[in-house]
Amino acid sequence: MSYPPQPPSGPPSGPPSGPPGYPPQGPPPGFPPQGPPGFPPQGPPGFAPYGGGFGGPPKKSRTGLILGLVALAMLLVVGVIVAAVLVIRGGDDDDKEAGTDRTTASSTSTTDATPTPTDPSSATTPATPYSPTEDGSDPPAARIDVEAAEFADNWNFKFGDVEHDAKYLESWKYDTCGPVEEGSALTQQRCEYAVQWTYAALNGKARVTYIALVFDTEAHAKAADAALTDKDFDLRAEAQFPNFVQGKWNSGVVSNVVGVTVGTTNTKVDDKNLQSLVNYMTTDYKLALQFSQF
Repeated sequence: MSYPPQPPSGPPSGPPSGPPGYPPQGPPPGFPPQGPPGFPPQGPPGFAPYGGGFGGPPKKSRTGLILGLVALAMLLVVGVIVAAVLVIRGGDDDDKEAGTDRTTASSTSTTDATPTPTDPSSATTPATPYSPTEDGSDPPAARIDVEAAEFADNWNFKFGDVEHDAKYLESWKYDTCGPVEEGSALTQQRCEYAVQWTYAALNGKARVTYIALVFDTEAHAKAADAALTDKDFDLRAEAQFPNFVQGKWNSGVVSNVVGVTVGTTNTKVDDKNLQSLVNYMTTDYKLALQFSQF
């Protein structure tokens, strides 16, 4: 006996077949809703969309930073070059104003040195011709003749924050350069005569002497100054402290005259102050000799 087919037990083993295309294969077109143009919101310009990727906001461009660093490096290089030029020019100006700082070779008086034997005739007559190079680019300066009365007074100097004082003691004028030179070191370079002034400074701790060496021409004066050393001098006892503790000197040229300032102390003083005293006396008297031509 045949029975009608029985309904299957339990739920169907798969989805109902339904009509063709069922079940739906995905969301209907346009789902999920797209919203208005630009949705989801993008945030302010320059920022990633909300929830966008690892690392948060996009990396900022480094182009501006790199250009800034390059510009800064160029400014630093230009600054170094400009500073170097100013230092070099500044150094030249300092030499023109106060000459080159010079220190005596030893802490003993030059009068204690043993003179070098020389031919007596060389004290007034040069041993060999002396002809420094002259380029002829500048016209010869007017000749200056110096008298002992030029600086026979107290020296009171003030320039900006710099102030120096020296009390006049004594002065001498010589017919030759022999009384101030070692051997004939200056005479052989056409030094004709010398004038010398001595002062007390730094509350009596310093003895300062200014010497005007008068040459026959400006060219010979400049050449002699360029080769000058403290060993070329043999000053009288009154002009410096015997067995001095400190010694400084400086020189400068104006026309046919070489001006030399020698400072010695009988006790320790500030080294820079002594050098400043010597430098500014050299410069001040150089200017005074220049004005004496007019």
